[in-house]
Amino acid sequence: MTVIVSCSNVTNELSFMNDLKESISEKYDIEKVELKMNNGSNLTVIIKDSKFENYDLKRKQRISSEIGQMITHLRDNDEPIKSGSVRFMNEDNYGIIKTSDSESFKMFE
Repeated sequence: MTVIVSCSNVTNELSFMNDLKESISEKYDIEKVELKMNNGSNLTVIIKDSKFENYDLKRKQRISSEIGQMITHLRDNDEPIKSGSVRFMNEDNYGIIKTSDSESFKMFE
């Protein structure tokens, strides 16, 4: 019985992560979104899109807060995500060399 509950939790988490990734991609027209969950309560959303490079800090913080609201809505009755951040990452590839820079913003205040 424990295994079934455990599998159910994993299935719910995977479904949540997939729904969140799709919601973020659709709302902000982004193809490269990565999600990293630590200990079931800390989530990092990594957005890899150069279009955000020129956004000011206030706009990036607003987007981070909006993503936090999406998470709260999608989690509904599940265990809440207690902390998390959105990392806006810009990557450049130069053949064998890859460079990146990023900025992180809290989703929940």
